[in-house]
Amino acid sequence: MGLCFPKQCTLEEVQFFTKDLIYNYAAGVGWTNITVEYNAVSNDVDNQSQMTTGAYVTFGILAIAFSFVLIGNIVELSTCGDQESLKEE
Repeated sequence: MGLCFPKQCTLEEVQFFTKDLIYNYAAGVGWTNITVEYNAVSNDVDNQSQMTTGAYVTFGILAIAFSFVLIGNIVELSTCGDQESLKEE
């Protein structure tokens, strides 16, 4: 079972308020050999939020595609796209 709590809560506070609740729930549904572990995952958030090389490549490809769309719209809306010499026969 996994539970999430706000980052402002300390590990001791979470343990104090939930330990009896979790044990009673687990015993009530018939679980045996109950162990409870508390992990402060929010302490690792700074390490996980860094951009990777793949993210930069993805944003670069999206930026190039958006540029093509923007240039195409500008050509279509301007008189540049209305020249007869540019049209196919």
